[in-house]
Amino acid sequence: MGRIRSLLLVAVLLTLGCEGAQGPVGPAGPSGPQGASGPAGSLNRQALFAAVTASGGATAVISAAAGASLSAPPDLACFLATSIANGVWLAVTDGGSTTAYCGLVLADGRWNAVMVRAAIGSTALFIVTW
Repeated sequence: MGRIRSLLLVAVLLTLGCEGAQGPVGPAGPSGPQGASGPAGSLNRQALFAAVTASGGATAVISAAAGASLSAPPDLACFLATSIANGVWLAVTDGGSTTAYCGLVLADGRWNAVMVRAAIGSTALFIVTW
């Protein structure tokens, strides 16, 4: 009985271990459905220059195309240069107690880019995207 079991086991293993040659690869299946579109990127960009006044401030009115929604303001980046000719623009961030800072103000249905505490006589550059 032990010998029959052994022969049966060998026969099963040989049957499972046998494999014929691989056939050719089948044709590609159909394409899948189109994925969802991604979010829209910034489509508009506006560069605004403004002279820093004797009060240390600069203001520029942003295009009405940027909208007037308090829940969807445009994006704003601010820079400051003591001389446009030298090509050096310093980024203006949130400011400290004595440094320049910038922001957006919605007035009369239009966004305004505003910089305060800037060096008098400098030039402010506002880059706005929406």
